[in-house]
Amino acid sequence: MKFNKYIEFNNHFQNSINLSLDIKNLEKVNTYIPTTRGNDFLMTYLDDVLLKDRNKSSMIIAPYGKGKSHAILVLLNLLYRTNFESIQSFIDNICQMDSSFEERIRIVQSKKYLPVIIDHTKVSLNQTLMNALNKSLQMFGLNDVNLGTDFTQAIERILSWKKSYKDVYEKFINELQKKRFLLTNF
Repeated sequence: MKFNKYIEFNNHFQNSINLSLDIKNLEKVNTYIPTTRGNDFLMTYLDDVLLKDRNKSSMIIAPYGKGKSHAILVLLNLLYRTNFESIQSFIDNICQMDSSFEERIRIVQSKKYLPVIIDHTKVSLNQTLMNALNKSLQMFGLNDVNLGTDFTQAIERILSWKKSYKDVYEKFINELQKKRFLLTNF
């Protein structure tokens, strides 16, 4: 008996997800195949986000290929998305398998979240977190948010010296010149 009459390959299936690159990929969200375990995962993490008395940190451990990244991609899309029509086929599939998702999705639709994807880097944890937050702010069009980094605070302090403490500012400039540093854009 030939099974090719009955079995059809899904050409959209891919064996890897890159959260940073695929965050806005609707096709990958809509091709998520809900399973009992996957639904439990999504339900648990949605509850962790939505309910105040829940644990806010956890670790996901599972063998390679179990769908951890795909499930996280779906979760992030549920949290940041404002247009749920674009992932309606996913929502229909998951609610068909478990109707309790409908209530959580309604709650999520009424709020906005900013997903911050932390990539591994060779810089400090603080720098890594700031870089990830800046990247997310840019990705979602929030470029005007000032994070108040050490660098921006130093610039603000120098500008305040220039405006209110001219003698301190001049001493600062002289010290920089002695060390052969050039201060520009001030």
